Order: sequence, then C-alpha cells, then structure tokens
Amino acid sequence: AAVLTAGAPAAVNASATDSDGTIQRVDFYANGTLIGSDSASPFAIDWIVPATGSYDLTAAAEDNRGARVTSATVAVTAVDPVRVTTAALAGGTVGKPYAATLQASGGLGSYAWGLTRGSLPAGLVLTAAGGVSGTPSEAGSWTFDVTASDASDATRAAVQSFTISVREP
Repeated sequence: AAVLTAGAPAAVNASATDSDGTIQRVDFYANGTLIGSDSASPFAIDWIVPATGSYDLTAAAEDNRGARVTSATVAVTAVDPVRVTTAALAGGTVGKPYAATLQASGGLGSYAWGLTRGSLPAGLVLTAAGGVSGTPSEAGSWTFDVTASDASDATRAAVQSFTISVREP
C-alpha cells in the first residue's frame, strides 16, 4: 500500500476513456466519501490527507450518457509528518567523551540522519542513526542543521537546528 503524509497534499489521478462517447467527470472517493471531482483529462485532484490511518481510494467515471463505472480500490496509509523531537543538545568539554542521540517521530518510524548545514564541533561526528559522539578537541560554539528522513521515503523529512557549545576543561 502507498504511504502518504497526514496533513499534506497528495496527487490522486485516474485514467478514463469511453469507446462510444466522452467522459464527463471523474469523482474521487476516500472510504466512500467524495474528496473531489475533475471534468477534464488528465483526471486528477490534490487531496489534503486529513489524518493518520487507512484509506480506500476509488474513482468513478461518468460518461456523456450518464453511465458510471468505478475503479478498483487502492489502499493507502497516512502517517504523521516526520518531526525532530530532540529539543536541544548538551554542551561538551574539550578532551571529554561526548555522546547524544537525536530523536524523531512520524513517518514509518525509522530515520536516516544527515548534517545539512554548518558543522559539528571538531572531534564530533553524526551517524546515520542519529548518534552524535566523539571527543571535542576545541572550545567554541557550533550551530548546525540536521535532517531526519523517513528511511522508507526521503521526501518525508524534517530539519532542526542545534547548537553545541564546547568549553575548556
């Protein structure tokens, strides 16, 4: 089943033809509730996925004579958007081991982490699993952005800015 993000737009489309006339309209349904219509090919709508959960999507095409045909059902699952839930990172001390683990929520629950702007303090690294570790080698303050991407679909991602201050022992 396809996975969508709750609260975000999703493109829903259908292909419809009529051998003895024209398609007048295609209606789109989620769990039997009309979510939109289109009267011009290519038949498509942008649907704002209302909440997390499972949805059965169908499309019903109506021709110029009033005949209707309904598509096969497409099952989709909506998940919460990815959010970085770690609010802040602790400071460190030059020459002392440092370890922190970044946390996120939403998506399918497994994340790939990456540094997207700035740099970590000298001596620290960010792992793809969200670990920040090492031994700081220089005092100062570093601000950087990390991205948590849903491991099943990198387009579901969140960016968070952090600052780590490192002091002399």
